[in-house]
Formats: sequence, C-alpha cells, structure tokens
Amino acid sequence: MFRKILILVALVFGFSLFSCGNFNPKPDKRIQAIIQLADRNASSQEIDHAMLSIKRRFEKFGAYPTLEKVTGNSTIQFTLETDAPADRVRKFLSISGQLAFYHMPPRERLLEFLGEADHMLRDSDSSGMAPFLRLAYADVNGFSGSTFHVAAKDTAEVNRYLAMRSVINLLGPDKNRIKFLWGQRTKTEPSIPLYMLKLNKFGKAALEEDVVATAAQNYDYLDQPSISIVMTKEASSAWEEMTGRAFKDRTQIAVVLDNVVFSAPGVNGPIQGGRSEITGDFTVEEARDLASSIASGSIPKIEILEYHVMELK
Repeated sequence: MFRKILILVALVFGFSLFSCGNFNPKPDKRIQAIIQLADRNASSQEIDHAMLSIKRRFEKFGAYPTLEKVTGNSTIQFTLETDAPADRVRKFLSISGQLAFYHMPPRERLLEFLGEADHMLRDSDSSGMAPFLRLAYADVNGFSGSTFHVAAKDTAEVNRYLAMRSVINLLGPDKNRIKFLWGQRTKTEPSIPLYMLKLNKFGKAALEEDVVATAAQNYDYLDQPSISIVMTKEASSAWEEMTGRAFKDRTQIAVVLDNVVFSAPGVNGPIQGGRSEITGDFTVEEARDLASSIASGSIPKIEILEYHVMELK
C-alpha cells in the first residue's frame, strides 16, 4: 500500500510538469526537432529503442509526440503540438535522466594527485607556475566532496591535463579505477568543482541504471528545491551496503545525473529503505523536470541538430 502511495505522489508531481499552462489538449504551437543519438554507431534496433523511450517519457504525462527515423541516416524527426514553453520542452527532451551513485576516495586524495601532477608538469607550463595550482579557486564548500574548484572558462584546460597519459599514470594501480567528473555549474558561485570518483571492477558506478522506483520534487533542509527518490527493492539493499561502507570509511558518495555531480554527501550510517535526495542549484521547475525525467526512466544521450517552433492559428 505504501509503495502505491509513493508512486501516486510521484505521478502527481510529474503531472505538474505538464499542467498549469504546459502540455494540455489546447496546443498553441508545433515543435519540430531533428535529433541524433550521441552514439554514432547505434544500430537500427538501438535507434528504435531510443524513439520508444522518448515517446514513453512524454506520453506518461499526457503529451503525444510523433517520432520518425530519417531515411538514410541515424537521425530522428520529433514533432509535438503543445502549449508548453518551447525552451522547457527542449530541456525535457535533452535530459537523459541517467542516475548513478559513486564511491569516492578521501577528499585529500584529489589534492595529493593534483600536487604530484603539478610537480611533474611545472616545467612545461608557460607561466612557470604549477598548472593546477595556477587555476585553482579556494574551496567554497568544505562539505562538497571536492577540494579543487576552477573557473568555468578553465575546465577545458584542466580536461586537457587530465587526458595526458603521464598525468593519469600518477594514479598507479588505481588509474583504471578512477574517474573525474565536474560538478554542477551554479548561478551564485564563480567556480566549478572537480570530483574524483571510484569505479567498480567493471569500470562502472557502484549503483546505476534502473535503481529508481519513484522520484518527486521536494525541499531540502534549507528549504531549497530538491529531488527525493525512493529506490527499487533490489537497489535498496545495495544502497544500504554502499552507505554503510562510506560511513565506515568516512568517505562521501557522489550523486551523478547525466555525468554531472550534483552533490557528494557524507552519511551518518547505513541508509535503509532506499531513500536518497538530490540537491543542487535548482529552481522548482528544474527540480520537477529532473524528477519527472528520472521517474520515467532514462533515455539515450541525444544531440538536437535542429529545433523549430511554429505558432498554431
């Protein structure tokens, strides 16, 4: 009974995405888009699956797009008549909704690694300074799970250094078990945090893919918009083990959505019941859209090649 109530709550929150002037029986515009799977080698069956996933995401909340494969290539034509804001439809279409949870090494490990890399790269930097140290901001949030922040304009340079084999080799035996991801870019902070994440023996997150039973927009302890999720029964036991391990090791867990770290909380002990919360610099609307995307299941990562909006008379 409790599970049914939770599912109903998630559907109510999800439906709010397309109510109050969004998708309804009286559209005022037609949106046509040409989209392409990010995986250029996707098979015909994978493209068919992507089309079905996108269609189901919209139909779950009362919107009925048409999708057709464009003959001769791997692109898809998307058409939808709606009164929802065009930019919001575009975001909802492009959100993959792929949620993953990663173990993290101790926060100090990232600084140790970057210090070693700076020592090796110092002579090659044109400024004569240690590259990472030159780009670093002070840690704006001691509980963020990251100890290294850079300006948005400098992320490409950091990525270039992290792609060097000589730099990655500094990780030693862990080089194939470590992944670097950026955090969310917020509206209020001038820098973006870099996170060091641990991969399992299969090169993946500790918990990912079909783990969510329900997701809904909520508010965190600071009364800021957040996303509350309840995991499936199978994932709940894995989540309890994962949080118990992080508590024992005094480390944090990275909550990652579409390859962006939204939060990296510490835990006060094993968490039972598969409950978790995603926090970030969200508006209520953004949190609702992300919750709806997560609740309705992930879709393959796509690129929007064309996007046209036409008013209906």
